Amino acid sequence: MTRPFGNAHFVLALTLALAATPGTCCAQASSTTPEMWYWISDCPVGKTMRLEVILNRKSIYQSSFSICRRRPADVQTEQTEPRLAFTFGGGHLFQGEYRTVPADMVEGSIWQAGAEPDGLFLGVAFVAKHQVMLNSLHFVKPARPSESKLDPGLLIRTYPMPRPHP
Repeated sequence: MTRPFGNAHFVLALTLALAATPGTCCAQASSTTPEMWYWISDCPVGKTMRLEVILNRKSIYQSSFSICRRRPADVQTEQTEPRLAFTFGGGHLFQGEYRTVPADMVEGSIWQAGAEPDGLFLGVAFVAKHQVMLNSLHFVKPARPSESKLDPGLLIRTYPMPRPHP
């Protein structure tokens, strides 16, 4: 029996499918499920993370968001639906295949794609001309900076911000 995809493609597809649902990727199946990190709009005791999208060494988008540790059963779906959206001018070749010209507007979108005990996955997508140019993941580390190369010249960085003292 031959498979249409090699084992590497199967593992990648399974990993992405699991990461697409918050709280399901790599969660331990026990009665003492560990707390996971979630992007929750109102999180008074969590951490504030700074996010930056960089294209050709120039920052094209910056934002911040709150993350909290919660048990998956305690998280309401509506709490984990935040999404960041932004646009920027084209002129980038995505994945060596999908070309945009400077007159094109590229729409960027960032959302939570998975929860883990030591961080969380962000889904990152870029769309132009009604076509997905790039769809990727970035792992956010709550205690330290993290960076992902999404495409040549295209990076996403996240890092914790200090909480103001009362």
